[in-house]
Amino acid sequence: MLTYRRQRSGLNEASRSVFGTTGWLFADLMLAIAMAFLVANTVGAHMPQHKPKPPPVKKVVCNAPALDRYHPVQVNLDLDPIGLASDSPSAQASVRQQVKGTSGLAGRRAGFVIIYTGNAETSSYALSIDEYVKKVLDGLGRQNFVFQDTAYVDEQLIGAAPTSAELKVYLFEPQKCTTIIQPQASRGG
Repeated sequence: MLTYRRQRSGLNEASRSVFGTTGWLFADLMLAIAMAFLVANTVGAHMPQHKPKPPPVKKVVCNAPALDRYHPVQVNLDLDPIGLASDSPSAQASVRQQVKGTSGLAGRRAGFVIIYTGNAETSSYALSIDEYVKKVLDGLGRQNFVFQDTAYVDEQLIGAAPTSAELKVYLFEPQKCTTIIQPQASRGG
């Protein structure tokens, strides 16, 4: 029978321990190189910081002013037609005072006004009185009182005296505004 004998490698105990140590040394060197690589790539890199959220946006949204068609303010005027036709300051001041003294007008804005004037004489005379009344109302509008960018309609009161006029003032309803708070969209990042 043949017996096989295992041959010993030519390495003794001392040489085996040297090569074994070399393997561990190689592994440690690889670990050190890997750590050096990681440190070199992260030095100078900034950690991401938490960016604060932008403040919310406040928006004020107002509805379009609506005309109060069902509740016109009625103003009855006593006129001096000759004084208005001659641009008399006292005749104009009288109209201004009567209009400003009417409750329900202050702090509002007129959309349109129907002016009824008497036409006891002729219709052209009544329409000219309307024009003088409009001139006074427009002057009030330039003073920021009610009649800013107002439309006018001329009508005649048949048989009425030219010394009186009736105004139907259709006012805009007070605007309703709402504040809307919306988060602001962040930009980039």
